[in-house]
Amino acid sequence: ITLYQMIEFTKDYSFVHLYPYTGRTHQLRLHMASINKHILGDFFYSPSDIYLKSDRLLLHAEELRLKHPRTNQDIRLLAKCPFKLSDII
Repeated sequence: ITLYQMIEFTKDYSFVHLYPYTGRTHQLRLHMASINKHILGDFFYSPSDIYLKSDRLLLHAEELRLKHPRTNQDIRLLAKCPFKLSDII
């Protein structure tokens, strides 16, 4: 399960926040491709015209939450997104 929130959009592009509720490999990329909203730079799941629009996968984890495996302490990691919609268009 992945929920998403539209942050910014133009005629051709959208900047969204994705919220995965399960943890499968490539889940976000697959879910977005399944609704025909491919992630720029995604070599595996996007058509070549979309893949080639970026020299990197434009997917970034701004926040990760997990429990420490030994102490069971909650850990929250933050990393600001290094790109924005205006960088792309």
